[in-house]
Order: sequence, then structure tokens, then C-alpha cells
Amino acid sequence: MKWVIIMDEREKVFSDLRKNNIRITKQRRAIIDVLEGKHLTIQEIYNELRKRGYNNLGTVYNNIDFLLEHTSVGLKTKPLPVEQE
Repeated sequence: MKWVIIMDEREKVFSDLRKNNIRITKQRRAIIDVLEGKHLTIQEIYNELRKRGYNNLGTVYNNIDFLLEHTSVGLKTKPLPVEQE
């Protein structure tokens, strides 16, 4: 099993942040944009963000933790693919 990050509509997440008077930083916006309509692992999110010039894995973890706590972004387990011998 692996953990994936799931997200509702992008605007719902932004609304959650605004409602709580939480800043929408460039990094948070980039993560939300990457997650829109997808279920990704932290590594997959990080790989997408690196393409956009965000190279700090710690920042990704910190912002994902923050979004999990303050918005409708959630965690879900996903079975790993079965390897064929």
C-alpha cells in the first residue's frame, strides 16, 4: 500500500484557505494546481513541482501537512501494483 494525496475541487481548497484567513503562497498554489483532479504520492507531487522550479522536498512535505490540516485535501491508501515474475 502507498499513501496518495486526494483533493476536491481546486476552488474549494482556495475557499477553505480564504475562509480561515490563511495566505495562499506560491508554493501552496503550485501544489494545489498539481493535485487538481489527481491522486498523487508525495514523490509524484515533488516530481511535478521540480518541473516548475520548486526543488525543496521539505517544503512540499510541510505544505502538504498544512493543507491536510486546514483544507479538504485528504489522504488515501492505494494498493501497490502487483509485480509479475
